[in-house]
Amino acid sequence: VVLYAYSRYMRNAAAPVDATKPFALMFTDIQSSTTLWADIPEIMSQALTVHHMLIRGLIAKHKGYEVKTVGDCFMIAFKEPEDAVALAKELQVSFLEYDWGSSFIDTAYTEMDWELFAKDPVEYPKTCLSAFLPAEEYKKLWSGLRVRVGIHYDEGEIVLDPVSERYDYYGTVANVAARVEASAHGGQVVITDDVARALPITESCISLGNINLRGVPKPILLQQLICIPGRVFPPLRAISAEVDKSMSWQEHTSDSKSKSRDVVSNAASTVYTGIDSAGRQMVATVLKVLFAPFNNDQKRDQLQVFCTRWQLAVGGKVSKVDRATLLFESLVSRLGPIAQAKAKRLIPNMNPNEVGPVSLETSVSVEGLRTSQQL
Repeated sequence: VVLYAYSRYMRNAAAPVDATKPFALMFTDIQSSTTLWADIPEIMSQALTVHHMLIRGLIAKHKGYEVKTVGDCFMIAFKEPEDAVALAKELQVSFLEYDWGSSFIDTAYTEMDWELFAKDPVEYPKTCLSAFLPAEEYKKLWSGLRVRVGIHYDEGEIVLDPVSERYDYYGTVANVAARVEASAHGGQVVITDDVARALPITESCISLGNINLRGVPKPILLQQLICIPGRVFPPLRAISAEVDKSMSWQEHTSDSKSKSRDVVSNAASTVYTGIDSAGRQMVATVLKVLFAPFNNDQKRDQLQVFCTRWQLAVGGKVSKVDRATLLFESLVSRLGPIAQAKAKRLIPNMNPNEVGPVSLETSVSVEGLRTSQQL
């Protein structure tokens, strides 16, 4: 009994457990991981192992507590904000200095930069994109996977899971931290002003102003932590495009008035905008047709199967209908870029903004959705 109690204590020793005290929450995510998996799956398999190894080593070093990992996203809790900041800074340095063994990842990222510039040279000028750097300067600033990091510091709900005997964290602190991370670019660390003011020493930061984050009622003052001097980033993704990705796994709100709606039909009627919008519209349309014969409970259960296949998760205390909606949006956001990329390969001269449901049969193949219909 004593040994069991001691082992449990050691597993959770770094976890914030006092809900009356503020704590720091960090979210990390790999930039454009879906595209990388579609283009260089063999390289990404090895790179993801390195990614997990490096981050878990830093968690132990900087007194962090790994709350959960979903795919390539980490959620990490800290008792002290300075430990979170120290981990974030060393993470960027570690990933830059690691020998990734090939240039495939860097080549993929530079190609993405060219696409961004071609789509919107005003929003994504050459000065903010690594693809336009001289080779020697590029090597000093970029190498391998690009991980974005968001950190917030506040009080929140702390729950001990009786089965896993691990702590989880809910409330505004989790939602804000997740949204801050989702607004950042790969290789960028963004912190809230609450983090900056709680640090015992002043860190080198660039003020990003008061930013409206999706699902957060008030603008949040954000700052960019200087980790690799010389790196320059475009405007935050919360400003320049939709931030829909798979951060729905950290939503902690519900809408009691939405119980009667057809979740898939309503969600599929959304008009998507921004990068990869055509791909997301394709996937949403396919899902709408696929789930038409089923009731909401059946749709939710099958969406969960698909999301599990793609290592997506939705946590938190939400209603059944809201969970189905979050699963749907998470799946659309993950598969949309893949659908658009495959459509471009099949139709090289395709204008992605003109691709509609009629083109789906010939231009889209979504792995994981195995049905009798041709996707």
